[in-house]
Amino acid sequence: MFQWMGYTVERLDAETVNYEDLDHIDVFYFPGGSSGPYCRDITGRGRIKIRNLVSAGRGFIGTCAGGMFAAETQVWQGNASTDSQLGVFPGTAEGPIPEIYADPEIGMCRVNLNASHPIARSVQAPSWIMYYNGPYFYADESADFDTVGTYDITGRPALVACSFEEGRVFLTGPHPEWEEDSDRDGVSYFDGYDDRGSDWELMRNATRWCLHELE
Repeated sequence: MFQWMGYTVERLDAETVNYEDLDHIDVFYFPGGSSGPYCRDITGRGRIKIRNLVSAGRGFIGTCAGGMFAAETQVWQGNASTDSQLGVFPGTAEGPIPEIYADPEIGMCRVNLNASHPIARSVQAPSWIMYYNGPYFYADESADFDTVGTYDITGRPALVACSFEEGRVFLTGPHPEWEEDSDRDGVSYFDGYDDRGSDWELMRNATRWCLHELE
């Protein structure tokens, strides 16, 4: 997806994050899967390094588990944790959401977009995005963040954006990085579903916003 946008992509492992120089990274992307390995394998030193870079002006994008890791608090199946969180979003990521699909069921969900936000501006709305046990987001009292999209079924924030000092953060509960009716993402697992149009334009806007190229 990022190569389609025209960017250079570098895959990072935990050891690289923890011990090597990351000054050349403009936007960090943490995908879905499970937030447990992020919290376990990225040390305090690695988390401080990412936070310092984002606070200095870099971007951070997290989808599903990546969004869970990015929050100050995550709540999974009713169990809250603040241990080893990255903390670039001033609030909580809570999942899964059985009102949408109860585990192990997955499928497309309707997300209503906030057309006034630069990330959602000019993007086809509503958006149908793959849901796979992802979270919704809510901020701490008096915290400043923008809701870019809400789950249609619950009305809760599904896509959020905020500043982290000089940097920018975009988090999603569902998976706009997957192309359900196209093979250009290199993933075939979910091609039987229909996303009713690509979400990659939304993600390009999010990336440009995180790079301070979109206001």
